[in-house]
Order: sequence, then structure tokens, then C-alpha cells
Amino acid sequence: MKDRKVRLVAILLTLLSVGCNSRTIVYNPNTGEYTEGKAARKILEEREKITEANELARDRELDRNIKRRESSRHVTRESILFGQSIDDFDVLTARERALQAEADVARVQAENIESAGRANQIVDYEKRYERAMNKLDTLEVLPGIRKD
Repeated sequence: MKDRKVRLVAILLTLLSVGCNSRTIVYNPNTGEYTEGKAARKILEEREKITEANELARDRELDRNIKRRESSRHVTRESILFGQSIDDFDVLTARERALQAEADVARVQAENIESAGRANQIVDYEKRYERAMNKLDTLEVLPGIRKD
């Protein structure tokens, strides 16, 4: 009886340690396969660096556009204050800047929507992979016993 209890405890501990082992699993688009462990963490770090670099570049571009708009507004305001005439070229330039700014807004919104969609797809695929791996672990640990 005591030997049976010890075996049961040993089996339970083994099952719990195998089942609770969390792994980092990521799809590697370069190889077309899933990787885990250090290689997966490295891929995740690279993705974070790329995302961060893209965000910084977008912020810098936005700051440049803001400074450019402010400087052109300042020139136009000075022209009005000092009684200089504003010709059609100034109006067309201001209109062009407005159209460019609206196009930038639309482009950034589209990029954000696309990025969010891709991020959701990645999360969904990783969840599916994790469920499949858990089911596979269950089937490999307990051969002949099916848990549905």
C-alpha cells in the first residue's frame, strides 16, 4: 500500500512538472518552422527591436513634419503682419501641406490597423500551436488513455 502511494506521488509529480513547464515558442519566418527556448527569445527580442525602431522613425518623421508646418505658418503670419501680399503660390503651398498631412494621417492609420491585424493573427496562431502541443504532450505522457 505504501509503495503504491509513493508510485502515485512520483507519477503525479512527473506529470505536474511536465505539464507546468512553460516554453517560449515562436514561428521563425526565415526557416518556416517553430523554434523554442533561447532561439525563440532571440527572435522575440529582434521583433521588439524592429518595432521600437519603426516607432522611433515614425516619431522622428512626425516631429519633422510638425516643425516644418510650424515654420511655414510662422513665415505666413509674418507676411500678413508686415503687410506683405500673399500670392497664389503661398495658398497652393499651404493647400499642398494640408493634403500631405491628411495623407500622412491616413497612411499611419492604415499601418496601425494592418499591424494590429498581424499581431492578432500571430497571437491566434501561437495559441493554436500551444493547444496542439499541450494535447500532444498529454497523448505522449499517457499512451492508451485519451482525454477529450
